[in-house]
Amino acid sequence: MTYKMVKHLPSNRKDGYQVFFSDIFNNTLSAEVKSFCLPYDHDLNSWKGSSTFFFFVFDHQGKIKEVYSGETVHYE
Repeated sequence: MTYKMVKHLPSNRKDGYQVFFSDIFNNTLSAEVKSFCLPYDHDLNSWKGSSTFFFFVFDHQGKIKEVYSGETVHYE
């Protein structure tokens, strides 16, 4: 079932979004969604764009109980 949900996501383009996840700790997980408008392997060795952070709190059965979103950080 999960595969069907994400099978359309792969792309040959090198711009868009990248998501970083933390380890799960005390029933919490953080995620950073990084958007970028230049290819990630361009020659300038710097990323321009922004990140939005999310913090998920799970109950003891593994269901999401609360979600917090963080401020966007702009890279220049």
